[in-house]
Amino acid sequence: MDWHGWPQGFAVSIMRRVRLDLEREHARILQQCPDKLFDQQAIRSRARPGDIAVDNTDPVFLTIAPKKQRAADEGGQPRYPLCAKEWSRSANSVAI
Repeated sequence: MDWHGWPQGFAVSIMRRVRLDLEREHARILQQCPDKLFDQQAIRSRARPGDIAVDNTDPVFLTIAPKKQRAADEGGQPRYPLCAKEWSRSANSVAI
């Protein structure tokens, strides 16, 4: 188990579920003009206090978050959360 308490098999299954989405995003990113994508002036002008630091003008994030907290098993160990995939193009993120 990793630091978050999820078995490695769970992480692998999630990555398999989102592989096609990630491949599509990767292809989309590769089609962008590098000069615009890595325009340091544009990146700095969009930066706001508290934002995640990014190095391009069109960042994409993969977020894995529980849909709801599951009860602990009989041994008192927390179970990994139920997850659902949600794709948001406007925010350029995949939430699992």
